[in-house]
Amino acid sequence: MSALERPVSARWAIGTLFLLNGVVFANWAARIPAVQLQRSLANWQLGIVFGSLALGALVGMPVTGRLCARYGSDRVCRWCLTGFLASFLGLGWVPGLPGFFVLLFLFGLTHGALDVAMNAQAIEVERRYHRPIMSSFHALWSAGALLGATAGGVFAYNSWNVPAHFLAVAIFFSVLGLLISPRFLKVISDAGPAAAWQRPTRRIIGLGIVAFCVMVGEGAMGDWSTVYLQQVLGIREGLAPAGYAVFSVSMAVGRVLGDSMIQRLGPLNQLRFSGLLSMAGLATLLMSESFEWALVGFLCIGGGFATVVPIVFSAAGNSPGIDPGAGVASVSLLGYFGFLIGPPVIGAVAEVWNLPTALSMLFAASVLTILMAPLAQSRPEPAPDSTPA
Repeated sequence: MSALERPVSARWAIGTLFLLNGVVFANWAARIPAVQLQRSLANWQLGIVFGSLALGALVGMPVTGRLCARYGSDRVCRWCLTGFLASFLGLGWVPGLPGFFVLLFLFGLTHGALDVAMNAQAIEVERRYHRPIMSSFHALWSAGALLGATAGGVFAYNSWNVPAHFLAVAIFFSVLGLLISPRFLKVISDAGPAAAWQRPTRRIIGLGIVAFCVMVGEGAMGDWSTVYLQQVLGIREGLAPAGYAVFSVSMAVGRVLGDSMIQRLGPLNQLRFSGLLSMAGLATLLMSESFEWALVGFLCIGGGFATVVPIVFSAAGNSPGIDPGAGVASVSLLGYFGFLIGPPVIGAVAEVWNLPTALSMLFAASVLTILMAPLAQSRPEPAPDSTPA
C-alpha cells in the first residue's frame, strides 16, 4: 500500500479524537474539588460520584462493542462524542443532586463507550497502514490528559466557575468534533444482530487478562505512588507527587516511541520486554532507600506499561472471527475492571501487612504479561473494504 492510499486524514481525525477525549476528561478531573464545593458534597457523596462514573463506563463498554459490530465504529464514534460532550456540559449546569448523579452515570457511560469506539476506529486505520500505529493514538490521549489537567488548573486559577468553564470547553470541542467527524474511516459492516452479540473467544479473554494485569498496575501507580513515597521513604508532601509525574511522563514517551519499537521487535518481543522492564522498575522501587532511585523505578515501570494496552487492543481488534469493536470492548471491560479493583485490593493487603508487600503483588502482573505475550503475535485478518467517511 502506497502512502497515497493510506487514510491519512482519517488517522489525523482519530488521533484528534483521542486527544479530545483525554483533554475533556482531564478538565472534569481537575475541577472535582470545585464541583464538590459548588454542590456541597460530603466525602461519602464524592465516593458516589466516582462510583457512578465507573458504573457508567462498565455498562457502556460491552454495549458499544455490539453497536460497532452492527452499525460501524465511525457512526458510533459520532454518537458517543455527542453524548460525551453533552453530558460533560450538563455536569456544570444541571440543578439538584439527582440530575447530577444521572449525568455522572451518562458521562461515565459515554466516556467508556467513546473509548471503545475510537479504539475500534484506530484498529481499522492501523490495518490500512500495515504497520503498528496504535501506540501513537494512545500517546495522544496521554498528551490530551496532560493538556486538560493544565487547562483545568488555568481555569481554576483565573477563578472561572465550573458552569462557565465547562461551557467554554464543550463549545470548543463541539466545533472541533464537527470538523473531524466527516474524516472518520467509514466501516461498511454487513453484520446482523446475531453477529453483534459475539461471545469472547479464549484469545480475547487471555488478552483481557493481560489488560487487567497492566491496568491494575496503572491504577496502583495513580493511587499509591505518592503515598508510598511519603509513608515508606519519608519524602515530604511537596515532592512526593513527583513519582507519579515521572511514571506518567515515562508512559507518554514510551507510547510516542512505541510504534517504532513494536515494528522493530514485533508484538511478542515487545510485550516480553515490557514485562521485564516493569519488573525491573518495581524491584528498583521496592529496594530503593533514596528518592532518586525510587524515581528511576517509576521511570522503568511507566516505560514497561506504556505499550502493553495498545498492543493488546490491536491484537483484540484483529482477532479472527470477531468484530474489532466487540474485541476491544471485551478487553477494555476487563482492563477497566482491573483499574478499579487494583487500588482497593492493594490497600486491603497493605492494611494487613504493609505497602511494599502489597505493591510486590504487581510482579505477578508483569509475569503474566510475559507468559501470555504469544497471544499478541497473530497476524491481523485483511480489513473489509471501507473508505474515509
